[in-house]
Amino acid sequence: MEMKQAYLDDFRQRISNLAKLAQQGYAGEATVLACCYLDALGYFRYLPDRLESRKTFMKFMLRYGKDVDLSKVSLLILGRLVSAARNPQGDKLLAWAKACEANGRKHSSSRTILRRFKKDYSDPKQLTKLLNDATIVGVLYNNVRSLGVHQGRFTATNHSTIEVGGISINGERILGWLNTCFEGVLPYLKRNHRWIRFGKYA
Repeated sequence: MEMKQAYLDDFRQRISNLAKLAQQGYAGEATVLACCYLDALGYFRYLPDRLESRKTFMKFMLRYGKDVDLSKVSLLILGRLVSAARNPQGDKLLAWAKACEANGRKHSSSRTILRRFKKDYSDPKQLTKLLNDATIVGVLYNNVRSLGVHQGRFTATNHSTIEVGGISINGERILGWLNTCFEGVLPYLKRNHRWIRFGKYA
């Protein structure tokens, strides 16, 4: 128990240090570290059998981020993804997404789209993947977390914002999500003893 509390206290301190780091002119670094911490918290919460960073990150954010924007599907991004896939099964979905955009609609829900177009896909997993990539949390993972960690590209800082259909992703908002997620998952981590472990992904 003492080891667990010490770890959590240290984690809280690291999170609070990110705001100071951003104020000192290192907002890009603070944002990338925030994404890494979100990755770690998602891993601690779910302890996946395999290292599934993307799936775990998104699942964790949607549950603990407490922000309805995270689950919204960007129709612009969805249209681009469906078009790039060059799969005739997506023709109806692409036409619908374009029509929605033409009428000023920028977002939808995964549930709505699955209900309308799942039958058009011989493998519904293809549609599910497209939808995941087009959600705000998918954009966060693909264009902030992954580009920052693997390529050192600081795409969302205090001075750089990703705009997705009127929804902004920037460093300040990501730090807010991290704080919300940490406080939300903290009771679970305090109750559960399994999340500190040595193993393949520890």
